[in-house]
Amino acid sequence: MVGLIQGALVLLFTGIAALMPGLSDDLRAGLVTTVATLVNALVGAITPIAITMLYLDLRVRKEGLDLDQLARQAVPGPAPA
Repeated sequence: MVGLIQGALVLLFTGIAALMPGLSDDLRAGLVTTVATLVNALVGAITPIAITMLYLDLRVRKEGLDLDQLARQAVPGPAPA
């Protein structure tokens, strides 16, 4: 899915760069490379974020970790005598 989004955005900006009049081939290639790098940096971050969210969700479901349990653990018990 991420690859499709990246490819579509790069193809869109490549088409826009191809239609811009007055650009030399070197400038056009530099523009496309810059846009492709930015798209890959922004959209490419979706995969690790999604994997992390899935991991945390599965851990909460399996281990029963939730905010109430964490809050009970944070409350100090009675002071030792």
